[in-house]
Amino acid sequence: MTPFTAILAASASVFPAFLTGALGVQLKADLGISDVRFGFSISVFFGAAALSSVVLGRLGERLGATRAMTSGLAITLLVQLTVAGSVRTYPALLAALFVGGAANALTQTSANLFLARSVPVSQMGFALALKQSGMPSATLLGGLAVPVLAETVGWEWAYATGAALAVAALIAIAAHGPTPDRPSIERRPRQPTARPDLNTSTLLVLATGVGCAAFGASAITTFLVSSAERAGMSPGRAGLLLSLGSVLGIVSRITLGLRADRVTTAMLPKVAALLAGGALGLVMLIPQNPGWHVAAVPLAFGAGWAWPALFNAAVVLANPSAPAAATGVTQTGVYVGAVASPIILGALIDGPGYGAAWATAAAALLFGALVIAIGSTAAGDRPVVAS
Repeated sequence: MTPFTAILAASASVFPAFLTGALGVQLKADLGISDVRFGFSISVFFGAAALSSVVLGRLGERLGATRAMTSGLAITLLVQLTVAGSVRTYPALLAALFVGGAANALTQTSANLFLARSVPVSQMGFALALKQSGMPSATLLGGLAVPVLAETVGWEWAYATGAALAVAALIAIAAHGPTPDRPSIERRPRQPTARPDLNTSTLLVLATGVGCAAFGASAITTFLVSSAERAGMSPGRAGLLLSLGSVLGIVSRITLGLRADRVTTAMLPKVAALLAGGALGLVMLIPQNPGWHVAAVPLAFGAGWAWPALFNAAVVLANPSAPAAATGVTQTGVYVGAVASPIILGALIDGPGYGAAWATAAAALLFGALVIAIGSTAAGDRPVVAS
């Protein structure tokens, strides 16, 4: 049950951001905000995560995985209830998302530690694939929330559903019990403090590459619904399209994780290849046509959003001494990309339009593929392969 506890935690902690993205049409109308201001609200969530990820990753090492995840999810629960019950202005939404983003940073890094200390190395790819499926799972639920809740009883109830998801994750963690002190991945010789095994420069290269990847991937979850609606789809159908893409993202992540445990080849070059495939999917979104939007989803989600499981597995396996601290560095890159994406692409949408935004996101994925390929070489003889 360990991987399923992690997927619940990951889904619940990131749900406020992806739900907000899915509810863009309703929130922009009710709060009277533009695409740029809406994009900035998503950036606030990931901005808070970027600012706090390194510090909270180290805090998670000290608190232990179970206590750290519980703390992060408790804050997420309060954020969701606050948005559902009292947030009716744009500044209030920004404040809630800022707190939720910091809570997400704590939960995500401690979930990586949770798996590193609980799952055998031979199953790490699959376990992290399940955990990373928490993000497309959150997007799936966010997409379904549009026709089921937002268009019927109101968007506030969608955030209440997110609170219920956080409660379910907290119950699962309590049922699991304490995380073992003995690591499932063999540590390097003990150091005075928990430090990553890869050197800082290599982690920063990987963080840069994955930041570009997150820039492009965030565009899919933030603007697909709005783009599809602009292309001629109804809001309900656009939300269902996002849910379909999320299912494909979940399936591809789990499939890749299972394969990583069985085939001992380097993971990071595969990440680069996935990003290149995702870039092609984003290029297909440039024509504002409903048919092209549907056709683009398999590549955009099945490749362009499938890489996090392999990437995090590579980082965790390469840093057995301090997996939470190491992923705290690389996750900072993810969050910086996720911060920049809605702001820059929102401005492009308000200006040249969706075509320019999708072209920019595709270029980011391609550049991220190149940098991660370089980072794979820089890792040298570190164990960035399944074993």
